[in-house]
Amino acid sequence: MILYNFIISFYALVLTIISPFHAKAKLWIVGRKNTLKNVDSFRRSNPGKLIWFHCASLGEFEQGRPIMEAIRIQYPGILLAITFFSPSGYEFRKNDRIADWIGYLPNDTKETSFLFIEALKPTAAVFVKYEYWPNYFRTLKKNDIPLFIVSAILRPDQRFFGFFKGFWQPLLFAVNHFFVQNEETQNLLNNLGLQNVTLAGDNRLDRVIEIAHNAKEICDIKIATANSIAIVAGSTWADDEILLIRWIENQKQQNPNHSIKLIIVPHETHKQHIDNIMQRAENSVLWSDRATKDLRLYPLIIIDTVGMLSSLYQYASIAYVGGGFGKGIHNTLEAAVWSKPLLFGPNIQKFEEAKNMVKLGGAILIHTYEELEKALFELMNDHAYLEKCSKLNGDYVKSGVGATNKVMQHLEKVGLFKN
Repeated sequence: MILYNFIISFYALVLTIISPFHAKAKLWIVGRKNTLKNVDSFRRSNPGKLIWFHCASLGEFEQGRPIMEAIRIQYPGILLAITFFSPSGYEFRKNDRIADWIGYLPNDTKETSFLFIEALKPTAAVFVKYEYWPNYFRTLKKNDIPLFIVSAILRPDQRFFGFFKGFWQPLLFAVNHFFVQNEETQNLLNNLGLQNVTLAGDNRLDRVIEIAHNAKEICDIKIATANSIAIVAGSTWADDEILLIRWIENQKQQNPNHSIKLIIVPHETHKQHIDNIMQRAENSVLWSDRATKDLRLYPLIIIDTVGMLSSLYQYASIAYVGGGFGKGIHNTLEAAVWSKPLLFGPNIQKFEEAKNMVKLGGAILIHTYEELEKALFELMNDHAYLEKCSKLNGDYVKSGVGATNKVMQHLEKVGLFKN
């Protein structure tokens, strides 16, 4: 524990030193500067029962949001607070009206965790997926504040089962109840003697269905993709884009009369990255230039803004999800909810839904350009195969709906919402 506290403090010190030269580190440091003061001020003017949700970043927020919305609708008198670890989560959702207070999670030291929880005064804490902070967990347990993990997922190669398991495993026993995504996680916890486990599934399934139901119509894209085979590539990185641009360039030569549209939605939309994509692709157009250029005339459309992806997937014949050649793929469910065949790179080990869709046959793993070309050729030229993949993914999303209800039923059963 002494070593852990030293590492946590040293990490914050390093970020402080590099923050003048690193934008994300600066957000991390500046965002936490007045957290204790702000939360104390908030609670002085907003007393009452409060449930604290903690999310690492934006993806975990989307997993937890259905539960937050259910509480907001069914128990409007209960306050909600949300903390984020990452700037990419906080900066994007800091003004979201789903919660009464939103801020950064202060650094996980013994003193700070005590001061934060003392100021926030949560009735209960809900941590999403895989956020396990030793000092916060210990402080919650010491103060008899119930702690729940939702959309939890564990693997045998994680720190809880490796060389340092003697340090990490006790944290699992500080949790009042786990709502897990799969049987493997349930079995790992059961084998440790933990029976406070519910196989609930992934709350993102409830969320993506809601997002799809409220999706916006994008008229310019609808017109541009009419009578075309459209591939929407979401949250792409450079490795994804190199393969996709090579493919669309080859299609212009091999099938000049074939109506094909590739829509790339990069994960990074800053000018330098967009310029790099434009340099690789000869016949491409930016979304921001649609007022002066006819999108129908270009085989490649590059989306140089944020917030459109989940609605764009509705116009896809085939969806490609980026990130699989890097640290890991992005959200596959927001494409699958539209009943689309999926393609993505090989790094899916930590993504249960991606592995499941590959196993079912609705998603295809891509390792090389040749595999990308083969998969797209088969999907584009075999309508029955495309329809089969589409249905498999759509049915997979529908079959997993209901995780939020399972969580809410348990929280009601243990009396969390009683006055």
